[in-house]
Amino acid sequence: MTECEKDDWLKDANFRKLYSDKGRLIFQDDIVWHRMNAMVNLWRIRSVLPPKLQNLLLRACHDQFGHQRRNRTFYLIKFRGYWPGMRATVENYVGQCERYQKAVTVGKIIKEQIFDKFGAPERLLSDQGKNLLSSLIKQLCNGYGVDKARTSAYHPQGNGCCEIFNRTLHGLLVTLDDIARKKWQEHVSEVVAQYNSTPPATTGYSPFHLLFGREAKLPRDPIVINGQEETPDEWVSELSERNANDHLGVSEKGGK
Repeated sequence: MTECEKDDWLKDANFRKLYSDKGRLIFQDDIVWHRMNAMVNLWRIRSVLPPKLQNLLLRACHDQFGHQRRNRTFYLIKFRGYWPGMRATVENYVGQCERYQKAVTVGKIIKEQIFDKFGAPERLLSDQGKNLLSSLIKQLCNGYGVDKARTSAYHPQGNGCCEIFNRTLHGLLVTLDDIARKKWQEHVSEVVAQYNSTPPATTGYSPFHLLFGREAKLPRDPIVINGQEETPDEWVSELSERNANDHLGVSEKGGK
């Protein structure tokens, strides 16, 4: 053990715990070994690791070995090294890694399914789920110039539009037949598509129309051939005017 590693041990809070178990310690060639019961009447020795080497072993047995769960990672580590409180260290390390992986998945979905398809919004409001409050999501929003906001805990009124739609979605899922209802997760996308294609009484326009300036094309729509050709500038001008009129109509209905 080098002088630097000895200094690390002296600063470590688990140093006293190690010496309380000194009956299992073996000192040989500047290395501290710890004896463990591998089987009945069978001992196995493993080196006692300072903090720096603990992190190296954690990365080798978890990050570089398929991101195994807590018990599997601990099994891999316990035969290759030892330090006091190692199970708690492993559980904390794996727990943080799992949260990071989930945050990466959420960040990828936000970027690919929202930012890349519709452009970055001015503001992104979410609940206080750990995956949505991670530093990775904050960095993603900062990179796109998006103001990241969160709702108050246990206060659904702070995200009223989402809560209202959740209630609406629940009502639509209830209408599925008995077989489909058992696998309702597989039908959320098509139910949402049906909702987006029809106008609610409050606006008079379908959500799809308000977003894209036209009605959604459905599987059984007849083929309509329009003999009139428009230039790109004419098409954009007409679309902008139509969208402006549509949104004005929604505002007037909402004010009544």
